[in-house]
Amino acid sequence: MERAVAYVRVSDPRRAEDGNSLATQERIAAEYAKSRNYECRRVFVERGESAKTDERPALQDMLVYLRKERGRVDVVNVPKIDRLARNVHDYATMKVQLARLGVRLESVGERIEDTPVGRFTESVLASVAQFDNKIRAKRCRGGMVQAAREGRWVWRAPTGYPNVRHEGRGTIEPDPRTAPLVKEAFLRVASGLHSVKEVREWLEVKGLPMTLASVHRLLRNRAYLGVIESFGQSFPAAPPFVPIVERSAFLLVQGAPKVNGKPQKPFERDNPDYPLRGALRCECGRFLTAGWSHNAHKRYDYYRCLVCRNVNHRREAVEAAFESLLVRLQPRAGTIPRIMSVLRETWNDTRQEVRESLQRVAEEIRSLEELQGALAIKNASGIVPDRIAKAQIEELAARIAELERQQASLERDAPSEAGLLEFGLTLLVDLGQKWRRASLKNRKRLQSFLYPMGLVYTKNGKIRTSDYPLLERLDTLLEGLVSPMVETLLFRTFLGSRTRKKHRSTNNSCSPLQKL
Repeated sequence: MERAVAYVRVSDPRRAEDGNSLATQERIAAEYAKSRNYECRRVFVERGESAKTDERPALQDMLVYLRKERGRVDVVNVPKIDRLARNVHDYATMKVQLARLGVRLESVGERIEDTPVGRFTESVLASVAQFDNKIRAKRCRGGMVQAAREGRWVWRAPTGYPNVRHEGRGTIEPDPRTAPLVKEAFLRVASGLHSVKEVREWLEVKGLPMTLASVHRLLRNRAYLGVIESFGQSFPAAPPFVPIVERSAFLLVQGAPKVNGKPQKPFERDNPDYPLRGALRCECGRFLTAGWSHNAHKRYDYYRCLVCRNVNHRREAVEAAFESLLVRLQPRAGTIPRIMSVLRETWNDTRQEVRESLQRVAEEIRSLEELQGALAIKNASGIVPDRIAKAQIEELAARIAELERQQASLERDAPSEAGLLEFGLTLLVDLGQKWRRASLKNRKRLQSFLYPMGLVYTKNGKIRTSDYPLLERLDTLLEGLVSPMVETLLFRTFLGSRTRKKHRSTNNSCSPLQKL
C-alpha cells in the first residue's frame, strides 16, 4: 500500500471560516486516496492563502514533513493543480522538489499520465492557472485604479484612519481618537523640539504603540496630505477621506529639522554594515534584523531574530557562510552551453519583435501623416469645413505624437548587445568576489536574484534555502516545463538600466559587472 499526503487550499479567508469549500476538498482527497488504496497519512490545510507564491505556511509545513519522512511518503494529491500553484515557475519548481524527495504529484480533478502527452497537458493546465490569476489581477487592478481616480482609498487604512464604506463603496475617513495623535506627532517633529524616538514614546503613552520604523514610515506617508500615490500616479482624495496634516508641517518633517541643534539622522532601512538584512530568515521563518552591542573595548555586530530568544549570530560568521555558499554555486558541466543556446535564441526573438514593432509604428505614423496631408488639401479645396478639418488634424497630430513617443521608447529599450546577456553567466564563476566588491544596492539585487525566497541561517552556522538555486531553476526551465525562456531575461533586470547604458557608451572590453 502506497502512502500519501493531501494538500488543500482556499484563498479567501471568509471561505476558510465558512469551511464548506475546505471540507469538500478534504472529502475529495480522502475519497481519492481510498479509491487508489493509498494510506492517507496527513492532510495539509491552507486557510485564506493566495497561490501567487510558494510562501504559504501549510505548504512549507508539508515540504518540511516530506523531508523528515523521506522514503516513507509516495504521493502528494491535490484537488486541482491550481490549488498547489497559480504560477508556472512555482509549479515547475515544486514538481522538481517533490521528485527529488521521491514523491509524485497527483491531481484528483485532472488525471495526468506520465507520458509526453500527459506532461504537455500538465504544463498547459499550470499555464491556464497562471493565466486565470493574471486576468483576475488585471481586473482587480483596473478597479483599484478607478477607485483611486475617484479619490477613494481601497487598501488597508494607514494609522489615523479606519476603513469605512461611503455610499456603498470602500474608502477611509479620519478616526476621532487617533487622527489628532497623528497630527500632533507631525507638529512635534516639525517643531524641532522632539526627536522621532521621543515622538514614538509619546505615542505609546497615548495608547498608540508603534515601532520606530513604523513612525518613520508614518512621517513620510503623503496620505496624511490627502494624496493617493499608487500605480505610478498621484490622485487627490475625496470626502470622507480628507487630510489630517497641514502641508507646511509635512514639508518641515521631510526636511529633517534639528533637535537640540543637531540634525536628526534619518532611519536607514538598508544599512551597508548589514547587507544580508532582508535576505536571511530565522529558523522560525521570520526575517533576521541586525544591530550591534558593545563593551568598554569593542563593538560586536549581530544578525538577530526579534521573536526567538537567544538567536544572535555574529555578522562575520554569517557573511562568511554566505560567501562560501556563493563560492559553491558553480555551474554544472554542460549547463552553461545549454543556457547560452537558449539565451541567444531568446535574444534574437526579442530583437526581432522590437524590429517588427518599430516597423509597425513607423508605417502607422506614415499613414497618419498622409491622412493629415489629404485633409489639408480637401480643406484648401473647400471640401472639408475649417472647423472639422482643424479638429481632425489636431486629433491626428496627437496620435502621431503618441506613436513617436512609443517609437522613442522602443528604440531606447531595444536590446543592443547579445554579449550583455552572455556576460550575465560569467557572474556565476566568481560570485563571492563579485558580491564582496559590489555596492549595497547591487548586493541586495544579487541576493534577491539568486535566492528570491530568502535563506535560512541555522543555529549551527549553516545556510539553507527552500528555493532551488539559480542554475537548478534555469535547468528546470530548459527541461521544457516552461516555455519560452522569458525567465532568463532576469539577467537584464539584475544588470539594470544604468549598467546597460554605461556598457553601450564604453568601448573597452571589460564588462559592466566587473565595475561593481
